[in-house]
Amino acid sequence: MFGKRSKDAPVIQRLVAELLSEPKLRKKRWDHLFVWAEFETGVSSMTGFVYRGDDWEWAGVGDVERKSLDLFAELREETSDPDRGPWDACLFRLDKGSKEPDLTFLWGAEADEWRITPKTSMQVMEKARPR
Repeated sequence: MFGKRSKDAPVIQRLVAELLSEPKLRKKRWDHLFVWAEFETGVSSMTGFVYRGDDWEWAGVGDVERKSLDLFAELREETSDPDRGPWDACLFRLDKGSKEPDLTFLWGAEADEWRITPKTSMQVMEKARPR
């Protein structure tokens, strides 16, 4: 998890602004955003969900994916753990009303239970749902 002071880091604020300005997200009605950003050797990906009440749908972050992935890569460098190195995946949650992000970094097998695949998407969507 990230401490309050760290949430004010410039790269995080740029990431929040980038996601809030994404045209596909601006067209959707949502209260909460969940983004999964993953970095493996030579491969990076990002996907997620938006939530409004009991409803959810895919986030549609594809239009900003490259820029957002670049920001996640910058964040990954800035938050590298001295013992474990750079994280493998980031769980990024955003409350639209407060614009308050919540980040969790995962290494190795920790990321497995959150990896979004066709087989796991419903389970992850439910687990990521804001409470």
